Amino acid sequence: MTIILETTGTHLYPGARGTVRDGRPPSQQQRQPTSCLILFTDGTAAAGTLSPHGGAEWLLAVAPHRTGRGTAIPSRCWIVVFDRTVTPQSLRVRSKCPPA
Repeated sequence: MTIILETTGTHLYPGARGTVRDGRPPSQQQRQPTSCLILFTDGTAAAGTLSPHGGAEWLLAVAPHRTGRGTAIPSRCWIVVFDRTVTPQSLRVRSKCPPA
């Protein structure tokens, strides 16, 4: 099942927030990567994969895509958490993934 994540901006960055629009946030017991679609406010979208990282953190690998203005965004990896203190369906970007 593909999870649909909706952001509150046109791109991701540390501190960016979003919501789970369709599907359920994965649980830490779910150890398999989960495919997702990230929707941005400029009407664009990017494919992604959520993988467990440890504790409450998840790695969000985002495929290359273009913004609504045509700017090419290379593939990126973000550390995200599902912040259940705000709403059960919210997420927050903590930081970029460390270099591999």
